[in-house]
Amino acid sequence: MSSRSEWEPRGNTVHACLESFLLHGDAGDPGEYENWVTPLVNHSIWKTWEPVAVEHRLVDARYSIAGSFDALLRHKDTGRLVLADLKTQSSQDSKPRDVTPQLGGYMNLMDQCYPGIAVDEGIAIWSKPGSVAITTYKGPKCVESYLAARSLYLQEQPDF
Repeated sequence: MSSRSEWEPRGNTVHACLESFLLHGDAGDPGEYENWVTPLVNHSIWKTWEPVAVEHRLVDARYSIAGSFDALLRHKDTGRLVLADLKTQSSQDSKPRDVTPQLGGYMNLMDQCYPGIAVDEGIAIWSKPGSVAITTYKGPKCVESYLAARSLYLQEQPDF
């Protein structure tokens, strides 16, 4: 959290630009974060994948857990769906971190909110200054990781 003043404005701006790009085809003004946004919107992923939902909110009322994923993408040829989560990183040397619990949470919520819509894979889109990297995660591993994290979280909650 000590570097929040650095990453939060970058993350908010790059996310807003991606949302605008996916919804309207125009990223808008990225300001000082152009080095993150331009490679992101020009990435080849957008030639084969299209947005189905953007910044979509989901809720699990049983456990009072909610979240909104960055994008649900559909492959233009096969129709396969993947959940996409955008992460911004400060430098080219930044390494991906494990986002399986977060993606698994979205997958679990999707399954509850939209039964029958199969999302069995997630991707993290790592936006760095001057480049983009994509990491793919298998759905079952993500959901397993999320359920373990949720279990630990719920154990710490007080009884009411």
